[in-house]
Amino acid sequence: MAPVPLPGAKPPSKEERQACWHARDRYFACLDQHQLWLQGLEPVDDHSVIGIDPTRPPIQPRAALSAAEADRLYPCMAMKQLFETACLPSWVVNFESYRVKHMQDAFLKDKIRREREAREKGQDDEAFWARVAEKGPEGAPTA
Repeated sequence: MAPVPLPGAKPPSKEERQACWHARDRYFACLDQHQLWLQGLEPVDDHSVIGIDPTRPPIQPRAALSAAEADRLYPCMAMKQLFETACLPSWVVNFESYRVKHMQDAFLKDKIRREREAREKGQDDEAFWARVAEKGPEGAPTA
């Protein structure tokens, strides 16, 4: 891979950008495969998802984890290193922030969809029981 240009140097060439994007895509595919948002970041509930600042996600330090947890939360180390080597540091921050924000949006949209479906199902149940109550015993309409 081509070396990453220093700040103030010329912008990355087309080949360098493509190498960066390829490394990013491989890293993110690995994270997707392991159902992680980023290395060391696995939100599990609404509060942990909503509370994430995409510019500074709460990554759990590998050293603070047990071996099993570290293996589970850090399975893509080699690909992350390639990603960080192939891309400008500002690009790494941007791509990771965008990924977290995109995952938050998708999570919250899914949550809203599930709540709406549950509400609609509840309304359907209420409408059903209202019709049953209107018909009275054995399907005869009540007076």
